[in-house]
Amino acid sequence: MTSLIDSNWFYLKTMQTLSQPHAVTSQSPTDPAKSMLFSNMLESVMNGSPTMNWVPTSQALPAQTSPIFWSTLGPETSQVQQIVQQTLTGTKATDQLSFRPVSLLEMEKHLSGKLSGTAKDFITAGQKYNLNPLFLAAIAQHETGNGSSRAILEKNNVAGMMGHNGLRTYSTLQESIDAMASNLRRNYLNQGLTTISQIGAKYAPVGASNDPTGLNNHWVNGVTKKLNAFA
Repeated sequence: MTSLIDSNWFYLKTMQTLSQPHAVTSQSPTDPAKSMLFSNMLESVMNGSPTMNWVPTSQALPAQTSPIFWSTLGPETSQVQQIVQQTLTGTKATDQLSFRPVSLLEMEKHLSGKLSGTAKDFITAGQKYNLNPLFLAAIAQHETGNGSSRAILEKNNVAGMMGHNGLRTYSTLQESIDAMASNLRRNYLNQGLTTISQIGAKYAPVGASNDPTGLNNHWVNGVTKKLNAFA
């Protein structure tokens, strides 16, 4: 009959052996199960729980896309989780709309009318609100006919921003660009609307009462084409 001391010695030696560094080999399908077994064993020893907890039940391991899988690994794996999930699902749509360095001179080549000379303002607003400056400029181009609409000429309104009495009036183009970027960040991106299609459905809803001529039908395609034209 094994004594309590012998059992404890066996536990400790087992833990010591399992915790030793070993050469990394190609991972087999059973590696996650081995890791779970080791975790159960260690927890049993530390808590004095019955050894029956060492062996996991016949439940299948959660998929790596499941929050349950990652919750068993601890908060330090959040970056790993993000990387794996991005690998599994592809590049996030928000990457296209997040801030990125752009060439001011190249950007200016695409801006005309009253939008000429505003590339620096789109870049400033993009950096401030973590938005792609080209995305902001593409919206302004679409909304103003690339700087030629009455809204921009008379009201400095670059984005079709509405107020209680219709189109808002801004003192400068810079103020209007900043307001557009702030609105997009707070009321769209931060609310989970992370694609041009999702943003367009709220920003320029098809069938809106203030769109009698149906221009909103072309918002998503128009903004997308202008954004791609910067490439």
